[in-house]
Amino acid sequence: MLPSDFQDILACVPQAVARLGPDLRVEWLEPDFGAKTGMVLQVGDPVLSALEGGWGRDALERALREGRAHSGWFRQGRRCEDCKPRFASRPR
Repeated sequence: MLPSDFQDILACVPQAVARLGPDLRVEWLEPDFGAKTGMVLQVGDPVLSALEGGWGRDALERALREGRAHSGWFRQGRRCEDCKPRFASRPR
């Protein structure tokens, strides 16, 4: 269970937060995720499907699967032509 003020704290920072499962599907999204990133993701969606294929996406996928930290900018696929969200992963 999240602390009661956690959602308030997230609303004050520009970064968006999501939690992914071992299958790289979204387990949890903060309420303002879409507004902050321009990405359309819902619980259960595979996060990699929202990103355009390429070396950056492949590096993110490898890092997530291997449980390594990773950071980089990624171009979204068909969902947003001009959006380039920055992803940072941190193993549990």
